[in-house]
Amino acid sequence: FEGERFLTEAVIWYRIANAGYALLLTNEVLYECEYRGDGLSAHSLELRIANPIGTLLFYKEIVGYDLPYRAKLREASNYMRFCRHYRRSSCFDPRDLEQVSHAYLPPKLRIPASIIGNAAYLYDQLTLARSRNTRNRCNVSASMPFDTKKPIRVLHVINSLSQGGAERFLASLLPRLKAQHIENMVLVLNAESAIYASVLEEAGIPVYKPGPQGFVSDSNKKRSKKRAQESRLYSPSRVFDVLRAVRCLRPDIVHAHLAPSFHWCALASLFAGKPVYITTEHASKNRRMSIPFFKWIEKACYARYASIICVSPSVAQALSGWLGIRPDKLQTIVSGIDIEQFSNSSQPAPEVVRFLGGRTGIAMTARFVPVKDHPVALEILDRLPERYALILIGDGPGLSHIQDLAAKMRLEQRCLFLGSREDIPNILAACHLYIQTSRQEGLGLAVAEAMAAGLPVVVRKTSGLFDLVDGVGLFFEARDIEQAVVQIISLENRDLREKIVIAESERIKYLSIERVAYEYGSHYRKILRGKKEAK
Repeated sequence: FEGERFLTEAVIWYRIANAGYALLLTNEVLYECEYRGDGLSAHSLELRIANPIGTLLFYKEIVGYDLPYRAKLREASNYMRFCRHYRRSSCFDPRDLEQVSHAYLPPKLRIPASIIGNAAYLYDQLTLARSRNTRNRCNVSASMPFDTKKPIRVLHVINSLSQGGAERFLASLLPRLKAQHIENMVLVLNAESAIYASVLEEAGIPVYKPGPQGFVSDSNKKRSKKRAQESRLYSPSRVFDVLRAVRCLRPDIVHAHLAPSFHWCALASLFAGKPVYITTEHASKNRRMSIPFFKWIEKACYARYASIICVSPSVAQALSGWLGIRPDKLQTIVSGIDIEQFSNSSQPAPEVVRFLGGRTGIAMTARFVPVKDHPVALEILDRLPERYALILIGDGPGLSHIQDLAAKMRLEQRCLFLGSREDIPNILAACHLYIQTSRQEGLGLAVAEAMAAGLPVVVRKTSGLFDLVDGVGLFFEARDIEQAVVQIISLENRDLREKIVIAESERIKYLSIERVAYEYGSHYRKILRGKKEAK
């Protein structure tokens, strides 16, 4: 009875506060509700969250009282809890950022209050999401037909838009989904070297980046200043970026690409469960597969997704074998490329032509990360005659290490580091063959691009690359440098080279990005239709 009475008073005072009066009095009533047994109801929680600044001020005042440590910790935790609510609300002023943080609290309360407060905030989000989903189920007819004319809003969440196969694939795919009434948006958690952001924005696809006010769009007329420091990609606070994006953009589908974006979207689905969550698995192997502890974490994360798209059969087989995921939850859509963009009509890049100076150019496109195994490419170059040179496209944390290694091996005059580039078709047009030394690949889109550009390819024998190149290209066994050298030199035989290029051109026809876009669009509609039928 007392809980109901205080809740009624809270509603009255809430209305008064909305009119601009008695801000602190409102929160005193809400405070009483919390300790009279009704504080965990979704209704009273919504009232407090609807007035976050007032609630925040109230707890801030209570923290200053002379209370026992446990009581003060409770109030400090609530203060941090509503700091989170205020910072994600529409009334948040970024100038208040320093005041609305743990810096206000006494030092001995900062860490425990931050942990408890953030946990309470996540609990609030989960409570509200369940409450809203219950109301939505009551208001939506299960027999409602699926409207194919209504645009499907899809939010793609990805680590970065720098040089990489998944990033390049996304930049090619999304513009082609427009014709299928699919409205795409991209949330990039690390905005460093986002070379594909401009490609997407020119196609009319907004790209959002984490910023001090939650997240900001580079597509807006008022462009935000770039953050001084690199986004903390592996920080759990990225979950809040996903939650803000879902709340503000209201997508029908949240589509995650790569880890840890995959993990943050899985966590976000616990608190913002209205959209359908799907993910694309781009690699047949990853470091987490070798750590038994991660198996249960990964299994829990994959369980949060309605569908898992695999870029090749080998990826689906590896994922099913590792975690035992049901086959009906896995959907294989073999990735593709813009074949016309990489055709032989591309003009050779002048700087590459100058560097080669008549030498045979070997191209390789890959991020500088351990899995790409660039040292093997340098060892192969070292064993080849002086008439060969290596053209490396891409960036990454290991770039400086590979540059130092090339200098140590005295290969700096035979090795050109181009960094992240958008003119990859022109660079490939200036080269004579392509090599890939990756330890593992999901499909190997960079290899597919080289095949489309008319280059014979020599690749390391791994599952993802084998699916793509088997029967048309040349392989070498892992770390068999001599075999790789023999395969490369064999391409000096003109008849063999022409035979390989013709076979590759036939294989690549299936990897059209238009075919991939059609399959993705059909899958999106299938997923949403299944959701409506389930209701």
